[in-house]
Amino acid sequence: MSKVDDMSKHHSLFILLIALPLALAPLKADAQFSFGVKTAWNTVSLDNFQDFSGGFDLGAFFRIGRAFFFQPEVNYSFRNTDFQHIIGEFRENYRMRQHFLDIPLLIGHHFLNNSNFKLHFLVGPRVAVLINNHLLQASTVSDVASHLQWGGQIGLGIDVWRFAIDGRYDISADKTTTDSSKARLQNMFVVSLGFKFIK
Repeated sequence: MSKVDDMSKHHSLFILLIALPLALAPLKADAQFSFGVKTAWNTVSLDNFQDFSGGFDLGAFFRIGRAFFFQPEVNYSFRNTDFQHIIGEFRENYRMRQHFLDIPLLIGHHFLNNSNFKLHFLVGPRVAVLINNHLLQASTVSDVASHLQWGGQIGLGIDVWRFAIDGRYDISADKTTTDSSKARLQNMFVVSLGFKFIK
């Protein structure tokens, strides 16, 4: 990783730390607090592939706020990712199993809000730390995946009683390639089901 890239990531984190308190300004001191667990199905594609590959998430989420709320999450994410091994003009397709610690930091708004039924949208940044990756094909390819991903999510959700159902689109930069000169965009769709222990 170059010094310029490293500085850019530190600047992004600094901006995020400043922006979050401003985004949370509408939340009142008596804000409602919720906690729950969730499972999700994800499907991932890199920008030079047509097909999406499925995986799943397991995690926990928190909510602070009422009409406007802050929702941080901690998820263990299992993904299947397709990529190309490039040596000169030679290209070969591979599929890799990846395990990430995934941390979205989302701001939400309930645009329909009553005691047992709510509709909301979510938007915010996401950072993911690579825990393990495994190529399904026997190969000498190594260090082909980003150890740290930065991206963002946007989506819609429904709360019914203690259940929370979300659908999100995620986009991030990913160096899942042996061509170190460029990064690729990773597109991911996530559909999750959560249960709130504290409503």
